[in-house]
Parts: sequence; C-alpha cells; structure tokens
Amino acid sequence: CKQTETTSSHKKSRIPSTKPNQSKPKQTMASSVVATGQAQEAFTQLKGNLNKYTRANDRRMVLRSLKDVKYLMDIPLEPIQLRDEYEIPEMEEEVSKERVALNGVQFVPLSNSEQLKGQKLSEMLLTLKELCKKLCHMEDVTVDAFSLYDSLVQRMSPSNSSSDSYFKLNSLLGSPDLLVMPVTTKNPTPIRVNLYVSRGTVHATISSYCTYGIFRKADVKPADMHKGTTKGRAWIDVHSIVDERVNFTNGQSVRALRVKLPDSYY
Repeated sequence: CKQTETTSSHKKSRIPSTKPNQSKPKQTMASSVVATGQAQEAFTQLKGNLNKYTRANDRRMVLRSLKDVKYLMDIPLEPIQLRDEYEIPEMEEEVSKERVALNGVQFVPLSNSEQLKGQKLSEMLLTLKELCKKLCHMEDVTVDAFSLYDSLVQRMSPSNSSSDSYFKLNSLLGSPDLLVMPVTTKNPTPIRVNLYVSRGTVHATISSYCTYGIFRKADVKPADMHKGTTKGRAWIDVHSIVDERVNFTNGQSVRALRVKLPDSYY
C-alpha cells in the first residue's frame, strides 16, 4: 500500500524512520548489450517519425510515435560527477528552496521570511544532517556522516538532475523542427529521498522531477525566450523523473531517466 506522507510545519527537526527498498533484479551483460542495440534502433526510428509528423503539424502522430518507444521509460544516465566541497553551500541553497519528501516525511521549502532573517538551511537539510549522523554511528557502518550528507545534497541539487535530463531529452527528441525547453509548474512534485542502512551498508534512492515542453521551432518567438525557458504554450508537455539508487558503502550507483507523456492524444 502507498505510504502516507505528512507535512512538516514546525521548527523542531524530526528524524524520519528508515527502511530498505526492494532493488530491481540485475540485468545480465548479454541482455544489456541486446537492449542497448534495440534502444538505439528505436530512437533512430523515432527521430525520423518526429521529423515527418512535426512538419505535417500532426501532434497526434508525434505523441503516438513517442508512446511507442518503451525505452523512454528507462533511459540510462551517467553517474553524477561530485563537485568540490566549496560548491556545497550553493547546492544547499538550491535544495533549501525545494519541497522534499525524506523517508516519507514531506518538508516545505525555506520561506522568504526565513531567508531574509539569514537562515541558510531548510528544516529538511537540518534533519538530513541529523539522520546522516544517526545512520553513520550504527554498528558496522563505515561511511563518514559529513561525506554522506555532502553527496546527498549534490544528488538532490536541481541543477544536477535538470541539466542531465534536459541534455538527454534534447539529444533524443530535439531536431531541426523540435525544441525541448523547461517549463514552470504551479505545483512541482517534491524530490523524494529514501535513506536507510541494511546490514551495515548505507543505501539511498532519490527521485527528482522536471517538467519540459516540446515546442515546434516554427511556433517559438524570440521575444518569448527568457533565460533558457519560454513563455509560450508547449506543443506537448513532458514530465521527466531522474531515479538514482546509491550504495554509499562501495560507491556504486545507477541512474536512469523516465519520461511521462500526456494520456490523451488530443
């Protein structure tokens, strides 16, 4: 059953409960190679269909072509490139402005009044620091609490997840006639983080959400462009989810991009 989320509205930090997630079965090397070849063939065919149906202004067939590609639900991403320590405060500032669900407890962003008072960290980040210390002091855990916190902040940073999904989607869906651009939403989905220890090993799953629009270049006016976004209405709305599973004890991680398309063809 779906776990109920509670909203944090007071100042006192709470340490959410921790529990492991079920991990997906591992894919063999042979099946991985076959799947990669099939995915490349599917995306090559998709490019041709997008070009053909965009020029014909056939939105319905563009959507159908996108939905026919099952690989849009599991696009591999490169591991995140961790940055230097001096860049952590900038990413903390980014994350503090986001809604985050940490182990099922939902936290609100840092308010404008709190920022004006000089508060740098949101309640979620303060809670995350406590949780990292608690987990790293458990028996058989060898991960450093400060390194764990820094790594999580970087993986949660919107600039990391949004840039990866943006460039990947443009490489797959962009064309001489189509443009993928970020769009703003009134109620963005919270970043979801599940952090836990299993048999002395520290694990985390992180899901970050971004909303994009697929635009016909013929419809985009230069006056509507502003800092990498556009004010115009998208031809097709696209929701992307960057999922990451991390083992902080051995340093291994898996990242993938999922694409959600409109249910209706109209």
